[in-house]
Amino acid sequence: MCVRCWLGGKTYYMPEPLATKTKPLEAKDSGKRSYKYIVLTGNESVLVREALERRSWWTPAKEGEAWNLWIGTNGQKFDFSTFSGTARAMQMVNRLENHREVCTKSGLAANLARIERSRRSRPPWIPESYVLTAKSTDKGSYDTFKEAYQLHAKGPGGTTWIVKPTSLNRGNGIEVFNRLDDINKFLASKSAGSSWVVQKYINNPLLVGGRKFDIRAYALVAPDRRVYMYRDAYVRTSSTPYKLDDLSDKAAHLTNDAIQKKLDSYHTYEDHCKLSLEELQASVGPSVDIRGAVMSQMRECVRAVFGMAGPRLNPRNLEHCFELLGLDFMVDEGGQVYLIEINTSPALFRAGKYLAELLPRVVEEVIQKTVDRVFPPPEGAAVLEQLNGFEELELEQYGGAGGSTAGSRAGKVGTGSAR
Repeated sequence: MCVRCWLGGKTYYMPEPLATKTKPLEAKDSGKRSYKYIVLTGNESVLVREALERRSWWTPAKEGEAWNLWIGTNGQKFDFSTFSGTARAMQMVNRLENHREVCTKSGLAANLARIERSRRSRPPWIPESYVLTAKSTDKGSYDTFKEAYQLHAKGPGGTTWIVKPTSLNRGNGIEVFNRLDDINKFLASKSAGSSWVVQKYINNPLLVGGRKFDIRAYALVAPDRRVYMYRDAYVRTSSTPYKLDDLSDKAAHLTNDAIQKKLDSYHTYEDHCKLSLEELQASVGPSVDIRGAVMSQMRECVRAVFGMAGPRLNPRNLEHCFELLGLDFMVDEGGQVYLIEINTSPALFRAGKYLAELLPRVVEEVIQKTVDRVFPPPEGAAVLEQLNGFEELELEQYGGAGGSTAGSRAGKVGTGSAR
């Protein structure tokens, strides 16, 4: 249940506190808060602080004070040179060293290319992609892309491609083109050496009321390298009708909050342009099974990507590192799922009633599955409701050239016909 509140002229929903199953704290627990945390500001990090405040054995570290837990929820970088990464040190951070392997578009493209090489074919959930370098004298990758562009131009795939910077998020720097000359001019205008992912545009997306959407899911990489996927997710919708013949209107093609929330139509169709999976199912009808076939494909993506990239994440095997990641998926009108990107520091804003109910439970369970297992409650502490929203996944196993860390080059992901 949520309580409505107003902030800055907008409606937000604040959930009631998560339940405890117990009696009040016993007196002997009082004052025995022996662990210190640092939670950096931004991206509604108050959710993390609220979870830690439910644990009487945790208190905020003062400036300059030794800490046991460091959490940054807004993309802050952690200096791993200061982190011993041993159990004896009793320190924990919510970052995986080398997470760029999945959290940058070029890193993800490289791992998707490894999956394709390992399977000797492109899985249908991998969009056809090429990593190109602006003003590069090495024309190999560009020539491969140009050949694919011309091949699609002669067939049903069409000539629409989306161009993305490799390391930005929130829709920044993304452009959509349907002419090769425009792509060439765009890349020529960029700094020499900058990398760009050029991806075949999904021309026939499944729509909600004639508008695009994507699905934000969560994966948790735990300190023991186990990977969990949250059983629920949420849908981000565009508030502008989808028009393939007008590529200049980014709001029709990109569902990012950073773009949609600036529009007058932001609340016209859905609360904060968000839907639950059940609401999505009701909107698209029975032709596509959201909880069944779509979620099954999403789990397959997570098993494959983290099976391939897992050995490259936290390569020094530092103990007590974990990370919550946000995965974005699209679905076409035939029900085929595509993995679009993976994000560090996924948005935690409780914008709308559904997210106000979902996100506190996601964050609380992240703490349960990571922090509580290293820093368990002392005797006599209140027992919190144990959540079970995350499902542990068995990852795919790769070997040989596909799983090798040597000699990988993300020039191309897939050459087959794109949907």
